Amino acid sequence: MPSHTTIPAYAAALTRTAVGKARVRRLHLHRPSAATVISLVALFFAMGGTAVAATGGTFILGKANTATSVSSLTNTKGTALSLSSTSTTPALKVSNSVQVPNLNASELGGTPASGYMRGGGDTTGKRLTLPNGIIATLLSGPGADLLATCDPTGTPTGPAFIIEGNSGAVAGTTALWWNKDGAGSNTALKGTVSAVTPGSGSTTPYVVTVQVDNVTSISTFTASEWYNSGSDTCHFTGQVVTTSG
Repeated sequence: MPSHTTIPAYAAALTRTAVGKARVRRLHLHRPSAATVISLVALFFAMGGTAVAATGGTFILGKANTATSVSSLTNTKGTALSLSSTSTTPALKVSNSVQVPNLNASELGGTPASGYMRGGGDTTGKRLTLPNGIIATLLSGPGADLLATCDPTGTPTGPAFIIEGNSGAVAGTTALWWNKDGAGSNTALKGTVSAVTPGSGSTTPYVVTVQVDNVTSISTFTASEWYNSGSDTCHFTGQVVTTSG
């Protein structure tokens, strides 16, 4: 102890030194972890209006969060994620039109599954305008073609529809049809043809439904015909729906 320092003053100096060292030790013992630093940085950006959540960091609600790898959520007891929004806004948005694998939705475009035709199938529609003496294919399906002809027996006899077995017809291919005159059928359509409206033509409009069973598929033709006497032309519209079965 210096000769010019009193005992109380020396003791006070030692006390201040000890307290300072203790404070240094306490600061070393409470150094923040890396996770704490990341959280504080994210909080700083959040308070500034921008959120940056690095991979492995904290997800901040109400702010934009980013990551460099896939984020996943698992619930071993039930539903992993539930989203709610107002009745006029979507609960979920995606950034592109890429198909989401294994997504099962109860509605498509606001229409439930019961509003759609199930199974493999095809729908085709077409219209034709034909002059005198012409025959053309309006619609085709597996096993049959629906042909349209104008003035088949001369002017002005009008249009007519014919069902014809095509190259896809097999043994057992059948055709049944209905128009305003009644029903008709061809139980051996392969290699044959049948008129499904008056074969000589008619100036009276007709609507006809023809169903063709080609053993492995069913095609339903719905078509209409009408005659324009002023231009001597025949007009046809139709649709065919084909389903497997």
